[in-house]
Amino acid sequence: MQFDLFKTKHDIEPGDTKTCRLCGVTKNMKGFVQSEKFVRAECRKCLTDLDRLRNKLRESHPYPSKGYICPICKKGEERLYNSNDRCRIWNLDHCYVTNKFRGYLCTHCNKGVGHLGDDVPTLKRAIKYLISTGKKNKTNEVTT
Repeated sequence: MQFDLFKTKHDIEPGDTKTCRLCGVTKNMKGFVQSEKFVRAECRKCLTDLDRLRNKLRESHPYPSKGYICPICKKGEERLYNSNDRCRIWNLDHCYVTNKFRGYLCTHCNKGVGHLGDDVPTLKRAIKYLISTGKKNKTNEVTT
């Protein structure tokens, strides 16, 4: 009973399940990678398949050379430098439906697009929202 005080929300109990965001199959939590901070949204099998796909795409689309800029934010490596050596600045972006390579994005833009579900209608709504709330661009002019 006292050990319940030390449980985190990620402790796996027998019978706990989760649905994989890629294959859509509900599986036992043991089928998912768990760290101290979170449980991956993809099952172990899908993660393995995803790693294989990314490695294959990296073979045919090498890491960007010096001077590359992110096609979304237009920032180069010197403006995106991350002191954390474990993090790559450029992330391979691909379509989860077609498995086709789309390009390399900076970590921030890759996460942003991913958090919005790689979904064009959602991204358009985000743009409309920013415009309607008077989001200012870099020259302090209201975008229209």
